[in-house]
Amino acid sequence: MRSLVLFFAIMIVTPSILILPHLGVLVWTWISIMNPHRLSWGFTDDIPFVLIIASVTLVAWLVSKEPKTPPSRLLMWVAFAFVIQMTVSSITALHPTTTWLLWENTLKTFALFFFAATVIRTKVRIQALLWIIAISLGFYATRGVMNTLTSGGKTVLVGPAMSMLADNNHLALSLVMLLPILNYLRITSTNKLVRSVLIVVLIFTIVSVITSYSRGALIALAVAAFALMKSGKGRVTVIVLLAIVSITTVNLMPEKWQERVLSMESSESIQEDASFSNRLDAWSVSWKLAISRPLTGGGFRAIEHAETFSRFMPEATRGIAAHSIYFQVLGEHGFIGLVLYLIMLAAAWFHLRRTESRVRGQPRLDWAAQLARMLQVSILCFAVGGAALSIAYHDLILLILVISMNLDVLTEEKVVGTDAPFLPSNQRYDPQMQKEF
Repeated sequence: MRSLVLFFAIMIVTPSILILPHLGVLVWTWISIMNPHRLSWGFTDDIPFVLIIASVTLVAWLVSKEPKTPPSRLLMWVAFAFVIQMTVSSITALHPTTTWLLWENTLKTFALFFFAATVIRTKVRIQALLWIIAISLGFYATRGVMNTLTSGGKTVLVGPAMSMLADNNHLALSLVMLLPILNYLRITSTNKLVRSVLIVVLIFTIVSVITSYSRGALIALAVAAFALMKSGKGRVTVIVLLAIVSITTVNLMPEKWQERVLSMESSESIQEDASFSNRLDAWSVSWKLAISRPLTGGGFRAIEHAETFSRFMPEATRGIAAHSIYFQVLGEHGFIGLVLYLIMLAAAWFHLRRTESRVRGQPRLDWAAQLARMLQVSILCFAVGGAALSIAYHDLILLILVISMNLDVLTEEKVVGTDAPFLPSNQRYDPQMQKEF
C-alpha cells in the first residue's frame, strides 16, 4: 500500500516539473534526504526515483527560460574544481571498481548542488527548499521519539536503509544541523499553528539527538546551544527548550546510555574506548595515504579496504572508515581535494557573514539576516560534529552551502543593485509583489 501511494504521488507531481523546473529540485531534495522509497517496503524500493526526477528536471530546465548558469561566485568555481579533483582521484584510485560506483553517487549529489544553485534563487524558492529539508528530517526526529518511547530509550536512532542517514551518528548530526533551520522557520512564520508545530518538532529533534547514542552528535548539540545563545532573535525560546528537554531526557535514559556517554568523562576513558582508538588509526592511515599520494589520494573509501589499510598499519586485519570529513577527503582526494573542500566551507561562511552585514538596519530584509545567522550555526555544527564522521558529501551540507551563496546573491541584488528582487528571466518584476520576496 505504501509503495502504491508513493508511486502515484511521484507520478502525479512529475508532469508539473515540466512546467516548473524548480519543483523538480524540491522533489529531488525530498527523495535524496528522506529516501521515502526506503520506507515503503515494496516494489518502489528498487525504482530509481532520483534518476527519474533528475532527468525530468533537466529536460524542463533546458526548455524553460530559467537561468542556465549558476551564480559566478567563488563557491561555484571551487565546487567545479572539487568535482574535477575527485574525478582525477578516481582515475588513479587504488580500488577503481568500488571507487567509480561511489564517484557516480557523489556526482549525483553534486548535480543536485549545481541545479539548486541555478534555480533556487528567490526568497520563495529558498523558503520552499528549507521546508522540504525540515519536513524530510523532521520525520526522522518524530520517528526517533516514538521509537524511544516504545523501547524505553534502548533503541538506537536509525535512518533509511542504504542511505547516508542509515548510520545513527550521521542522522543525529543531520538533526543537529536541522535545529537552526527549524528555529529560523519558527521565528519568521506568521502563523501561530505553524510556530507551535515547529516548537514540537524542535523538542522531538533535541530528544532524538540525545537518545541517538551518538557522542559526536552530543558534542555538536552543545556547540549548537552555545552558538544559538549568540544568534539574536528567538534564542531564548530555543535555549530554554534545549535546557529543559536535555535535562529531562538524560534523567530518563537507561544505564546503557549513561555508560556510553560517560566514556567521554575523562581522557583515560576516552583512550581506553575502542571506537576512539579506531578513529585514531583511521586518521593516521588517511594521513599516511595522503603523504604517499599527495596530489590525488587513494580514491573513494580507499582505507576501508584491508589491503590498503594494512599497507600503512601492518598489524591491522581489516579496513575501517575515515571517521572524519577532513581525513576522509584528505585520504580520498589528497591535499588538493582537502584544500578545495575547506575553501567551499569557508566561502559559504563568508557569504553568510556578508549577507548579515549587508542587510543590517533594513527591516524588510530581516528574514535574510535571521537565516544567515542560523545557517552559520548549521555549518559550525557540521564542521565540529563532522570531525569524527565520514559524511563529507552529505546532501544536506551541500544544500546549505548553496542556500548560503544564493542568499548573498539575492540580497546583493536587493541592496546594492536595483531594488527589484532576483527573478528568473521568465518572470516580470512587479513592485506589488516585492514583499513576497
